[in-house]
Amino acid sequence: MEKETKILLGIIGVIVAGMVGLFVVFNQGGSTATVDAGKLVREDNQKKGTGDIQLVEFGDYQCPSCAAAYPITERLLADFDGKLTFVYRNFPLESIHKNALSAAKYAEAAAKQGKFWEMHAKLFEAQNEWSGLGDPAAKFADYARALGMNVDQLKTDAALAAIADTIKRDVDDGSSLGVTGTPSFFVDGKPIAKSDYASLKTAIEAAQK
Repeated sequence: MEKETKILLGIIGVIVAGMVGLFVVFNQGGSTATVDAGKLVREDNQKKGTGDIQLVEFGDYQCPSCAAAYPITERLLADFDGKLTFVYRNFPLESIHKNALSAAKYAEAAAKQGKFWEMHAKLFEAQNEWSGLGDPAAKFADYARALGMNVDQLKTDAALAAIADTIKRDVDDGSSLGVTGTPSFFVDGKPIAKSDYASLKTAIEAAQK
């Protein structure tokens, strides 16, 4: 009887040790995993803010969840003024958002006239106006005109192969980093599971420590 008890206790000990080991492994992977910094942020990416902490978003201009996240990123930039740099990267989900790629091209083209962030804001704020159109180019031109841009130049730039290549690089980088949907956020190289204000704020505060 005593021998059976020892054997049983030994088996239980092995099982408990294995469970503890798995717990440690999974928790370490979830809390310390970072991604390839070279693919997360490129030198020529669109950046806003001057802080040391990086908040990176892979987004889609036609994605309703990304539109909902837009005011959150603006709020975070204000809350962490001087401490945060926001980096926006394109990840148009063309299979479900037929105008997403076109919107990304116009946003990147606007950058050539120093108006990326203005167009970025307008595309999200007016998403319901253009997302269902057969061809949103005329609406994008209206936005550009209201922002004081050269519309003809914008159209020319939006059609450039270099713009398409920039967006493809964003998508390729995002895919290699495990991005499958939008919005996808990273704080100092660590993926953040949720895109709500509280979750992102908590991650940023943790990065300050």
